[in-house]
Amino acid sequence: MVGVSFGIGGLIGFIPGWVFGKIYFKRTGRKTAKVILQGLYYGELTKLLVTIVLFCGAFQLQSLHMGWLFLGFISAQLVYWVALFHVSTLS
Repeated sequence: MVGVSFGIGGLIGFIPGWVFGKIYFKRTGRKTAKVILQGLYYGELTKLLVTIVLFCGAFQLQSLHMGWLFLGFISAQLVYWVALFHVSTLS
């Protein structure tokens, strides 16, 4: 159950970022800066709400190991930030 807990934590870290990307890139393109900024705000709000909902759902599963759940979530966040840093240093 440790691996499942870690995996669910990782998904809780990944899914909201994916939802944010879908919302943001749907709103970008040949648009004004105001519309793009609204997309960022809407995407971040949605990301936060999805994260809360997923954690609430995970807390309902009594068999999960909460320490591993949070470690999986933190690992997913760490991978995101390390990848972002790496991509920003390529150019």
